[in-house]
Amino acid sequence: MDKEVIKHFDKIFGTDILKKINFEDKKLLKAVYRTFEEDITKPNPKYKDIRQKSVGIAEKLEKSLTEEQKELLNEY
Repeated sequence: MDKEVIKHFDKIFGTDILKKINFEDKKLLKAVYRTFEEDITKPNPKYKDIRQKSVGIAEKLEKSLTEEQKELLNEY
């Protein structure tokens, strides 16, 4: 498993599994994750709709920003 995914999991659930579990020796767990990865990480329709609206608003906003403001928006 990617360390960034584990860090994200820890952040969401307030855990610290990155330090407690060595995923390299958990072949079965990795196989189960790969099997269900697409279903687990697939965004739901509501998220897709919100994301599409957000991108549209950002595109409109960028047209009125200075270069410095665009850089800040991209960082955000």
